[in-house]
Amino acid sequence: MSPFEFWRLADRLIHNEPNAEGFRSAISRAYYAAFHTALSFLDEAGVVFPRTVKRGELHRIVPDLLINSGDTDVASTGMMLGNLRDERNRADYDLWDASIESDPNARYCHGEAGTIIAKLNACRQTRGQAGGRFDTVAAALRVRAAFLFQGPPSSSPPSSTSSGS
Repeated sequence: MSPFEFWRLADRLIHNEPNAEGFRSAISRAYYAAFHTALSFLDEAGVVFPRTVKRGELHRIVPDLLINSGDTDVASTGMMLGNLRDERNRADYDLWDASIESDPNARYCHGEAGTIIAKLNACRQTRGQAGGRFDTVAAALRVRAAFLFQGPPSSSPPSSTSSGS
């Protein structure tokens, strides 16, 4: 299944279920469309998540990686994805908060997810092209992932020299 199918489902929910549960579900599906697109993008970039990373942690790590990609458009998708996750959490968990249950809010989240998908796909399209952004972004993503999963590069301790005294 393609993550884009979640985006299309969100669109159908907005149009065919214009009620609280429809809007909440559309926001959730829009987020997961963008999130899984980002996971696919990171996979294509060569980012490997250690087995020790719990699924729940990915929702924090994925935006961090994108934000630290060194590319303005890709970094903006990380910020947008983090904000969209906040909206998804409100939609899925804050059932007392009726402010999320609106057509404009669901459409906004759907649009944000669409923008994230489009920006990541635009970068992906440059893979292997001379002067293309994808290869540079992929290298930066792998460096950031190594930092997150393995810590900062270790520097060798200063060598001890004998002063001959």
